Amino acid sequence: MIAGLEPQALYDPRLTAQILGKSYVTRTRRTIKGKVNVISRESEKERVGDASVLQVLKKRAPKGGLLLVIDEVQTLSNLVHGPNFSLVATTLNAIHNGEIGRPVILLAGGLGTSDNAFNALGISRFIDGCIINLGRLSKSAEYAVIRDRLAKNGQAKEDVTPWIQTIAKETHGWPQHIMGYVQPAAATVRKNGGELTESGLSFALRTGREKKDNYYSR
Repeated sequence: MIAGLEPQALYDPRLTAQILGKSYVTRTRRTIKGKVNVISRESEKERVGDASVLQVLKKRAPKGGLLLVIDEVQTLSNLVHGPNFSLVATTLNAIHNGEIGRPVILLAGGLGTSDNAFNALGISRFIDGCIINLGRLSKSAEYAVIRDRLAKNGQAKEDVTPWIQTIAKETHGWPQHIMGYVQPAAATVRKNGGELTESGLSFALRTGREKKDNYYSR
């Protein structure tokens, strides 16, 4: 079975069950005149145990195997300091270490900071060859990615073309470098209320160069 996975599904068992095409149910009880009346044991057994994503996968994943596909995986870094960090880390570690009880493969696609996102979530032991860096983007694709981040994430109010051209001179189409520049660029634009400032661009270039240097040093 192949299932597209949203980042939220790594910590939301109800969404995970929905993606797998399964019903999501928890222990069902009903109160009658102050007494707890539990449904039949056979029926209850089917309704208990979906309290976490890990339990959903262990109970609901097809025995023949499951291929989970997740895109924009670099966004998982946004969960590191959030309330669902431990839940996401537990789910990923269980998949990574083969603890589901049946074959489960996670196919993750994302831009240059994807491996950092996994590292931050405690996933760092990758088999040789399982991480593949794609080739350079075309100039039009590179421009489109930078424009999208500045417009959507940065909420830029001005023409972002000059910033795109400047950043592209540094990144040369390589996805792992584009994100190193465009993330701080979008952050500083958003911080400045959508304004494109000279100091903001300088900050983005300086941060991007540091990230690029770090990438090559690794």
